[in-house]
Amino acid sequence: MKAINPLLILVFTFSILAYSQESKQIQMTDYRLWSNLLNYNISSNEKWFYWNINYPNITDTLFIKNTDDNKIQAFRNSQLIAFDTQQKFALIQNDNAQTYYTNLESQKVQILQGEDAKFIFDDQFIVTTNQAKKTISLFNRSSNQINLTVSLEELFVSAQKNILIWMTSDNSIQIAQMIKDKLDIKTICQASGLKRKRLTMNSQNSMLAFLEEDNESYGTLKSHRIHILDLQKLTSSTIDLKSFKEFEQYFIVDHLNYKSLQFNEQSNSLLFTIQKKTNKSVQTNQVQIWHANDTLEYPRKKILDPEKIPILSNYHLEQEHINILNQPNSIQTIILNNSKFALQYYQNQYDSKYNRLGSSDIYLLDIENQTKHLLINRFPINNLSKNLNLSPNNQYLSYYWQDNWYVYNTETQATTKIPINKFDSFTAANQYKPDNSSLLDYAIWTTDNTLLLTGNQFYWLYNPKTSKTQKAVSRKHQNYTLTIKQFTNHLKYSNNFYLTYQPTIDIKQGFYFTGINKDFYHSLFTYKNNQLTKILETPHKLVDVKKISPNSVLYRIQDSNLAPEIYLKNKKHNNRLLQTNDFQKDFTYPKKEIIYYTNSQGDSLKGLLLYPTVFNKDKKYPMITHVYEKQVNFEYQAYHIPTLYNPSGFNSINYTSNGYFVFFPDIAYEIGNVGKSAVDCVISAIKALEVNDYIDFNNLGLIGHSFGGYQVNFIATQTNIFHAIVSGAANFDIIFASLTLDNNNTYTNQTWRYLNYQMRMGTSAQDNYLGYLNNSPIFFVNNINSNVLSWTGENDYSVNKQQSIAFHLAMRNLDKQHTLLIYPNEGHVLTTPENQKDLSNRIMSFFNENLKK
Repeated sequence: MKAINPLLILVFTFSILAYSQESKQIQMTDYRLWSNLLNYNISSNEKWFYWNINYPNITDTLFIKNTDDNKIQAFRNSQLIAFDTQQKFALIQNDNAQTYYTNLESQKVQILQGEDAKFIFDDQFIVTTNQAKKTISLFNRSSNQINLTVSLEELFVSAQKNILIWMTSDNSIQIAQMIKDKLDIKTICQASGLKRKRLTMNSQNSMLAFLEEDNESYGTLKSHRIHILDLQKLTSSTIDLKSFKEFEQYFIVDHLNYKSLQFNEQSNSLLFTIQKKTNKSVQTNQVQIWHANDTLEYPRKKILDPEKIPILSNYHLEQEHINILNQPNSIQTIILNNSKFALQYYQNQYDSKYNRLGSSDIYLLDIENQTKHLLINRFPINNLSKNLNLSPNNQYLSYYWQDNWYVYNTETQATTKIPINKFDSFTAANQYKPDNSSLLDYAIWTTDNTLLLTGNQFYWLYNPKTSKTQKAVSRKHQNYTLTIKQFTNHLKYSNNFYLTYQPTIDIKQGFYFTGINKDFYHSLFTYKNNQLTKILETPHKLVDVKKISPNSVLYRIQDSNLAPEIYLKNKKHNNRLLQTNDFQKDFTYPKKEIIYYTNSQGDSLKGLLLYPTVFNKDKKYPMITHVYEKQVNFEYQAYHIPTLYNPSGFNSINYTSNGYFVFFPDIAYEIGNVGKSAVDCVISAIKALEVNDYIDFNNLGLIGHSFGGYQVNFIATQTNIFHAIVSGAANFDIIFASLTLDNNNTYTNQTWRYLNYQMRMGTSAQDNYLGYLNNSPIFFVNNINSNVLSWTGENDYSVNKQQSIAFHLAMRNLDKQHTLLIYPNEGHVLTTPENQKDLSNRIMSFFNENLKK
């Protein structure tokens, strides 16, 4: 194939746009200049830095920069997939199902037809797939030729990328691997009239398994058998449930939402899914029977119908017997870390109104010998993925329960409560329910099977072998509050039956902490050999840190008036690799000021005030107050680009550049009085601003979305200091809202949001009816004298659109000013660019018409 250099590829060095030295006010016509920085990274040899930028409502562009000579290549609508081992070539995929095979040094590019490209066989070949044509191609890098193109139904690439297995359109299975430096391709399963699927291998690449349909079906589900090939012994076996008398009422199922086939080496078994045979037709006109004493509401019981959920089973490869690991009508199973251990719980054991998914007793199952032990009673199911963590050697399971950390020894079945200094704790005040504490941070296993824990005063290391805890690092260091930096997500979800934990801390190599102080300075520390060393300090927000090598980090800083910058820091230098939106220095960004105030309860609070970008001390300016929870710590160094493509229709930079003050007050909540608390804090904050002679207090606007929108609705009923009000996707009647089910096909009871989550009522409406009345906008709507604009998505699954419609009808019945926007095919936030732009323009026009008369 001839090497080409398509016009899509641009080679250039950045030049800075020339502007006048005088700062300019941002106009709407300037919005198009700003871009968003998306993913970015650098090759391990630190030579090739790459990033994607996106201009709102325009496709992405990939840039690759040579850090030696600063030359840059650009690829429209593309993503970098992989470097080869020598990091001289890269695979880049575009949006047209094509792969750019790129020589990074010469900048020559070849276009390979196909996607999902991978370097395989020690980088000697590139494999691509063409989903539209259903083909697989092998490109030989030495000969620069396509060696193979065949039909494809399914492809499996081993983790080591040294074995390639694919299934063709005639259901034959072929394997490709390098033997004595030559590509060897052979058929290991001949063609079949029966459909095959779900290729999978064990980690040693010695065994292959797949499903094969057997021409029987039950309802809409096909029945299968399993074939297992031993690639070393060249033997095969089949799992057919018809051969197991005790399983003759079951069939092997392939379920889209569950991983249907997987080897489990530790238990020497193959995991698969089965279901009970049934030919019952779906009845759509049956009477619904809702029992108040059921632990799950009727619609949720239908979702969790045992006949719809597959049963996880395992086949022991040596003993050749089958065990059922879960029963959908009762026991659920989650495999931990692809080990021989699994968590088991009951789907509907305890009432779910206090927790989103309910609570259950939690058991630990040993898959190999089929024994299980009780770990915890009445544990919230939604915390399973956060608070239970298996050590790398699979000997210890850590879990957090009732303000303490525990470790369960899977060999001795003994549980140990982790000791800690009596002056420290692992808990913090629960902002949603202060009478309960909440976990400060997850526990992290280290590669040497010790456990790193976060306390209020110290980080602690617990050794389960000795049952001893030692201080690692103080949480406060040089006036910085430290937070451990994880470079990989230590929680990985495979699917509904599998939960994989990945240890992220290597004590010997050392690890990192980020820090922030009261003046919003950020820092980065390394911890190695019991020593904490500061390697970075900046007055800007340290947004992200990527570890490149033991001595190199790639980091990103930004600020409210500083566009994102990327730096590479190693032992030799601290180089800036990228300055985004460099032209921004020629425009005026808003001045900011922290406002301190106290609410009626004596809580010390603060707010962030942004000034108009073009400011005249002889004028007064209208102000927009944005309401949510605690906003200052986030917004103080938040970077926003001016744009009309805003999911909730609001962007502070749009308003400061249009002659508005913008104010973000913090709110402290009294449990059971959430609406009243918002009113108290916001009015206290506005009073603290009265010393500012430049704010036009006759022209104040108020805006909020979601929980902020509910607060805006309530504030509007309690004070007339705001003259124009915008609420998005907001509750209006919290009594009714607390007695509804999620309408996003999960049908969970919404009461939990009010008992121990963001709505902070602490009790149900039945136990505190007057409290709900006193905090519900619907009962005070006649007090509203301001002009109100509300909006919602027609398909909002978080806050039902009927809440906004009810608000509109109440205002209409009272002959008050109210406009309701309902966006079709939109949810809790707007995702369609056209709708985002429309909402942003409508809200700006609404405020201009009401506050700039």
